Amino acid sequence: MHKVIVKTDKGTKILRTKWRKIYADDGTLLYEGYTYHEKPCGNGTSYFHNGNKYQEGEFGIKGLLSGKEYYPDGGIKVEGKFRLNTAYGPNAPVEGAFYGLDGELVYQGKFGIRTGGVGYPTVVTPGGYGPIPQRGRPEELKVLMWDDVENASENSILSIIRSMLMHLCPKFKDKSGIL
Repeated sequence: MHKVIVKTDKGTKILRTKWRKIYADDGTLLYEGYTYHEKPCGNGTSYFHNGNKYQEGEFGIKGLLSGKEYYPDGGIKVEGKFRLNTAYGPNAPVEGAFYGLDGELVYQGKFGIRTGGVGYPTVVTPGGYGPIPQRGRPEELKVLMWDDVENASENSILSIIRSMLMHLCPKFKDKSGIL
């Protein structure tokens, strides 16, 4: 059992996550790492159907939050931080390094992202980044969404806080009855 803190516009939630592997119907490994309700949440790795890594790092709402994304052939595409997308579509890289298909560093710094209208966000800087998300990605791998976090049981959150307090301070006793 692992705990992940997720911040939303309605406050902070503490989620109990479990390490597990998620497979496609055909038996292909899609993801291994921490999950919340069968969706990536915390450290983990997702895979293309060919078995190569797709993304690895810290997963949260709408996908990767920080880490690496790879090309289908196994070469690194981007390493850095991803912005939590509050609109339609997955998270997009906002800062880090972008590599070409040949493995050469193409760009390092802040990424320019365009959102709005219909469709996924678009990386405008650096040029040549390509679509978000990539072709061949594990489409059937469900990502953590806002509703998953908003509907997290308040009772489970209070029990996590209680167990953390009791672990940190064995003499803690909740006289209020709240925890």
